[in-house]
Amino acid sequence: MFNSVLIEGINLVNKGETEKGLDLLANIQPTLHDEEKLQLAEEYYQWGIIDKAHDIIEELHFLYPDEIQITLFLAELFIEMEKEEEARRQHKNQPAHGFVRQPLRPRRILLREQPGNGDPAAVC
Repeated sequence: MFNSVLIEGINLVNKGETEKGLDLLANIQPTLHDEEKLQLAEEYYQWGIIDKAHDIIEELHFLYPDEIQITLFLAELFIEMEKEEEARRQHKNQPAHGFVRQPLRPRRILLREQPGNGDPAAVC
């Protein structure tokens, strides 16, 4: 369960008491667990406060370099901050973890005729 003060700060910002909510969030940020920091970074991102989201995610990425969700979020933040080259570098450094990204292929290449009836069948 998330910290009740974190939830209160998020609710204050969402209700329009932005300054009060952001002050509260800034004060509690150092005491948050990593999962709560991820939640806060996602909220900052939704509110358009990219620099604060980036600071949190960069810290989490340092702690959890193999966590794909964090790496992808960091790359997205770099793109938002118009640092696309850094985003590409993050993507290149991400280990595959057994997942092989397949190149996109037009649908017509994935279809072939079934022997004997001429009907196309999907090829996986």
